[in-house]
Amino acid sequence: DELPAFDGLDLEAPAAPAAVAGEPAPDSTLGCVCTCACAGKHKKLEDVSRQLAATKQELVKLKTAVRKFRREHKRSSEKLKFLLDYRTREGAMPAAPQAGEGAFEKFVPIGHLQSCFREKNGTPRQGSVCPDSRALLKINCFNNPEHSLEDLASFSHVWVLFLFHQNSGVAVKAKVSPPRLDGVRVGLFSTRTPHRPNPIGLSLVKLDGVEGDTVYLSGVDIIDGSPVLDIKPYIPAYDAVPAGQEVKITSWLQRPPVPPLRVEFTAAAEEHLDALVSTMSLFRDADHARRTITEILHEDPRSVYRRQYCLTDPYIFAVDSLRVVCEFGDDFARVLDILHRSTFLPAEKSRHAEAPAGPAAGSVGRQEKGKTKKGAKGKGGKGDDDDEGSDPDDGSDSD
Repeated sequence: DELPAFDGLDLEAPAAPAAVAGEPAPDSTLGCVCTCACAGKHKKLEDVSRQLAATKQELVKLKTAVRKFRREHKRSSEKLKFLLDYRTREGAMPAAPQAGEGAFEKFVPIGHLQSCFREKNGTPRQGSVCPDSRALLKINCFNNPEHSLEDLASFSHVWVLFLFHQNSGVAVKAKVSPPRLDGVRVGLFSTRTPHRPNPIGLSLVKLDGVEGDTVYLSGVDIIDGSPVLDIKPYIPAYDAVPAGQEVKITSWLQRPPVPPLRVEFTAAAEEHLDALVSTMSLFRDADHARRTITEILHEDPRSVYRRQYCLTDPYIFAVDSLRVVCEFGDDFARVLDILHRSTFLPAEKSRHAEAPAGPAAGSVGRQEKGKTKKGAKGKGGKGDDDDEGSDPDDGSDSD
């Protein structure tokens, strides 16, 4: 019943196999016996892994560099396009010696405004004059533009800093004639004329909403296509005058340039407006367009020159997809017809064959007349009358 004794037997663990001549010794640490081919594969795998890791790091660096170069290329292209458009539109940059060479080289627009005001004619002097006006701004200066607009919708109003891009060829003068003064001149910096040494505009507008990379605005006084340099939220605690401090304005700003006008629509204008609703992009419906047109005409958008010398000529302006033809009386403005914006009256066709956007019908002859008649007296004319808003050489944002 007892186990037999194994005296004299060697019970130690078997020795590892002897190495084959010409091959490396077995690797006991791996718990297996590796042949020459197996060890070589392990080494190759380790080398490939190290190479892949290094390649991955290089790809990350290359991707970052490509993104950086892409952003720089986009900024440079936008800057070049803006400068070329600005210099070639109707001549050269504004004749303002104070602006200097390369005044805009450090600035690239964050986007271009899509406004209901297609031309200078009809653009209100201030956004508060036309609260039903509409515009939108698409941000295009970032790879992820929607990130730059996070939390902006928490504000009700924003400041829009933009360029008067249609000022080309207009000389900047130290004294200008605001519409409220009927030809009397005051210092440029006491007005809001768009013809400035640096043609930069500033408007306070209502923020209607933010969707993705797009900002929706109302109460604007900015022409379609204007380059926007910046938008900033309006903060009453910082932007309003502190309580207790006296606020003064010049006496001529306390009276309107002209009495408010009664606005009428003819039956043909009403009918054509209803028929053109489907072509509008910024107005919601016919009532919205009608309110905007009424707000524009109620404050008489004509310049001093047109109020004095062009009483019998039709006044034409474009909003959204509409071209509005109207006439003025002593205390009223009457909308005679509303056409599609691509439709020009016979008197307008010759003018628009040379310039896509500009003054109202028949105004080219009046401009030349203004140069001779008023320019000789030093009281206005094209490039000399800084009456803002609807004059052929005017933009928006002036008193």
